[in-house]
Amino acid sequence: MSERHPTSSPGPEPYTTRVLPVFPKPDLRCRFSALFVKYFPLRLFRFLRTEPEKYVHESILLTTDLAQIAHPDSGPEHQMGVMDDTILAEVLSHPESLPEKVYRRRLARGDICYFQRVNGALANYSWVSLSRCGVFCGLDRELYFRDLADSQAFNYDLYTYRSHRKQGYGSILQKYVWADLYRRGFRTLVYCIEPTNHTSLKMHLRLDHHFETVVSNFFVMNLKWTVQSRPRRNELVAQWLESYKAFHQL
Repeated sequence: MSERHPTSSPGPEPYTTRVLPVFPKPDLRCRFSALFVKYFPLRLFRFLRTEPEKYVHESILLTTDLAQIAHPDSGPEHQMGVMDDTILAEVLSHPESLPEKVYRRRLARGDICYFQRVNGALANYSWVSLSRCGVFCGLDRELYFRDLADSQAFNYDLYTYRSHRKQGYGSILQKYVWADLYRRGFRTLVYCIEPTNHTSLKMHLRLDHHFETVVSNFFVMNLKWTVQSRPRRNELVAQWLESYKAFHQL
C-alpha cells in the first residue's frame, strides 16, 4: 500500500492501493469434486467436520532445467551435505521437527535430504524424490500423482527453521541441491507449491522456474485422487504468475 506522510502537502492524485492478483478459480470439474468431498461425507459421517484444506489441496507445478553450476560459494560458516544418521538425530531433536515416522518413510523410499548448517547450527533442509511427485510426502495422507523419468527429480519440503529465516539461506541450499543433482545425472527438477505459500512461491519465481500446470488433490476418507488443470486455466494461471511477479517486483 502506498501512503503519504500526514505532514506532506496534498497532491493532485488520490491514494492508491496495490492489490495482490487473485488466483484463478478451479475448473468446473474441480469445483464439483470440492463440493462432493466437502458436503457428501459430512452428511454420512459427522466426525469428518474439519477445515477445507483437510480435504482439498491445490498446488502449482513448476519445473527448472538443471545446468552445470558450481556449488554456491557461501563462505566457511556454511556447511551443506546429505542427511546421515547424525543429521537425522539433530533434526529429530529440534522443537520444529515432524514425527520421526515421516522422515523414516521418506528415507525408506530412497528419498534424499539435503541440509545446511550455519555457524554450526542447523538452518534448513530440503527433500528430493527420485521416483515420484506427490504432496504430503511421508505423512499419513500422502498422495503421489506422477512417476518421474530417469533424468527428473522432485524437490519438496524445503524447510528453514524460524531462527534462520529471511536471510537467503533457502536460495543458497537450493543452488547446492541443483549442483549436486546435476552431478548425479539429473537434468530437470520439479516442484509443487501452494499458491498461498508466498515465501516459497516468491523464492522459486525469483530463481526463474517454469510453470507447467495446477494439480488439485481431493481426499475423502481413504479415497484420494488428483485432477490436473485444463489448458484454459493453465493460461490464466500463467498470466496470474506474471502479475504476481510484477506485483512483488521479482
